[in-house]
Amino acid sequence: MDSTQHRVKVGVRIRRSNNLEEKLGSKVVVSSDFEGKRCHLPQRTFDYDWCFDRNVGQRAVYDSMCKPLMEHVFNGFNATVLAYGQTGSGKTYSMGNEVNSISSNTSSGGSDGIQVLPSSGIIPFAVEEIFARKIALENHVRKEEKKSDEGNVEGVREGEGEDL
Repeated sequence: MDSTQHRVKVGVRIRRSNNLEEKLGSKVVVSSDFEGKRCHLPQRTFDYDWCFDRNVGQRAVYDSMCKPLMEHVFNGFNATVLAYGQTGSGKTYSMGNEVNSISSNTSSGGSDGIQVLPSSGIIPFAVEEIFARKIALENHVRKEEKKSDEGNVEGVREGEGEDL
C-alpha cells in the first residue's frame, strides 16, 4: 500500500445557488476543472483530491469519496467522513437529510434490504451498502452451509451398510 492511501484526503463540493441567490441574481464565481481536482476562483486556484461541481449528483460524490472507504470498514478498519463549512454551505444536504431517503423494500413480502433515493446523501448510501453486504454475506453463508449439509448426507449414504 502506498503512502497516499494512509493520508487525510480532502474533497470540496460546490453547492448550487439557493432560491434567494438566484432571485438576487448573484453571480457564481467558483468552478471546477474537468478532472474534478481543482477549484477555480477569479484570482486563485486550489488543488484537492476531489472538487465536485454544482451539477454532480449525490451518488457520484458517494461513489468517488466514500465507497472506497467502505472496503476498509469491512476489513476492520475505521473510516471517517467529515463535512465542514459555513452555515448554509450544504453539509447537511451532502451527508443526507431527507426523511424519506431510506425505505424498507417489502414488496416481496419480506425485508430484502433498503432502498435509497438518488437524492440521498452519504450516510444513507453507506447504510444501504452495509445492509446489502450483510445480506450478501448471509446468503453466502447459507449456500456454504447447504453445500456442507449435502456433503454430509452423501457421506452417510455411501457409508450405509458398512461395519465401522
